[in-house]
Amino acid sequence: RNAGYAKIGFTVNLEYDYQIGNSFYWPTTLIFSYNSIDENSLKTTMGASSISAGPFLGITPVTGIGYQIPMSPDIFFKVSAQIGLAIGYSPNIECFNGTGSFNEFSVSSYTFAYGLFAGIQTNKDIMISFRYLSSQQKFSATQVLTTPGIIWTSTGTSSQIDDHEQPSSSIQILVGIGFNLYTVIR
Repeated sequence: RNAGYAKIGFTVNLEYDYQIGNSFYWPTTLIFSYNSIDENSLKTTMGASSISAGPFLGITPVTGIGYQIPMSPDIFFKVSAQIGLAIGYSPNIECFNGTGSFNEFSVSSYTFAYGLFAGIQTNKDIMISFRYLSSQQKFSATQVLTTPGIIWTSTGTSSQIDDHEQPSSSIQILVGIGFNLYTVIR
């Protein structure tokens, strides 16, 4: 994962596959992701005495085309390529040192996402798979610096907008259970 100070996190994927003939399918996936921040590394880099940081959050709806190959009557090898929208939320960061504080407020970002998927599925709907997902987030974060004794503005703070791109990619190794919707609603 290439995402600043983000730690390895977790995802929850909801996927619906619409079968097109015997071999092709149309996968639509909603991916929720959560990555906490390595506060110790960030604290060292910023030279802060203490730091508090929220997580990176993401919601990524993607859709595409897939192909499945029967390996036996009960096991299928599946591959797909998907594109969609990556919605990211940067962490809220508060840093303190002996002379002042620094705050960066959480903001959202919307960008193009793409990914590849490969996995093995049984007729019992147990899935073991691998997914690569990539996007290039651009956050326009508001930073507020506060230094006691120095008046930056009439409110005693200095505020600036910091635009920065944050490339992010993830590799997911998934084990899951699928349900055939037509079986569930019968």
